[in-house]
Amino acid sequence: MMELKASQIMCIGEIVWDMLPDGRYLGGAPLNVAVNLYRLGVPVHMISAVGTDGLGDEAVRLLGDMNIPISGIQRNELPTGVVEVSLDDNGLPDYEIKYPSAWDAIDLSSRVQGSPWQEQGSFNPKELPKYLVVGTLVFRSALSRSSLFNVIEHRDSSTSLVLDVNLRKDGYTPSLVSDLMYMADVLKVNEEELELILEWMGDEASGSSVFEKMSPFQPSHNQSQLKSILNHIGVGFGLKAILLTLGARGAVLWRTGTELLTVKAIPVDVVDTVGAGDAFLAGVLYGWVNDWEDAEALAFGSKMGAYVAGHRSATPDFKLDLF
Repeated sequence: MMELKASQIMCIGEIVWDMLPDGRYLGGAPLNVAVNLYRLGVPVHMISAVGTDGLGDEAVRLLGDMNIPISGIQRNELPTGVVEVSLDDNGLPDYEIKYPSAWDAIDLSSRVQGSPWQEQGSFNPKELPKYLVVGTLVFRSALSRSSLFNVIEHRDSSTSLVLDVNLRKDGYTPSLVSDLMYMADVLKVNEEELELILEWMGDEASGSSVFEKMSPFQPSHNQSQLKSILNHIGVGFGLKAILLTLGARGAVLWRTGTELLTVKAIPVDVVDTVGAGDAFLAGVLYGWVNDWEDAEALAFGSKMGAYVAGHRSATPDFKLDLF
């Protein structure tokens, strides 16, 4: 039985085994965020599902070995998630995500002590933590999508929805991602994903001189032009903040009514970039729950992302004093 009241952050979504050329590593974007936050000392709950198979047993055992709370990990008869990962010469990954997987059947309707889901499936949004972190991938299946929509739509204003735009082949539709963006408070996106969003907005944005000049997105845009693009997306979808990662060129934070904040990437010998964006997001959230200024949180996120990019696996071990 899980107790959520002490948690500041809840991550909901996939747990998978990343099958890399040199072995398998436990991952999944929401899990990567949760593991990094837990190691930073942030009270966090992970909600997901693994199978009753050997890979599911191994995932639960490994999380237990890391002292990660596993009370929110469901077990079902579908196979534990697997992702075949190939890397190019620059360590950039390509993914083949197996379907269906156990995390496609996350069921939040059952009663869980101390949680927002009560005996008859009624929902108490006041029990949710400060931040609810979800990625777009978990919405690919009807059951997980229905469960999560119920949570998202009934949260109150004290819970901010952080949406990680995680676009994978056959794992999204433009209309679904757009619907989720309208529900979100904070959007985390990389430059390739931003380019796709701009393409989807083409008809709506056709009257905007910004989009006529700037779409598709190019990293050479100056800060004023980039602010116009992010402002159009942020205001259009009712977002409070956008976190844009630019790989070796750093990251950007747009927030309603403020100037853009930018941070340079920290030089690192890249091993692979799997999980680097998740570590960046965890670092920013760590700063926010500790009431840091945005610039400090953004810089810490950059350090976290660089550390992971310089190591194999999405969640290499670390100590807080390393940063």
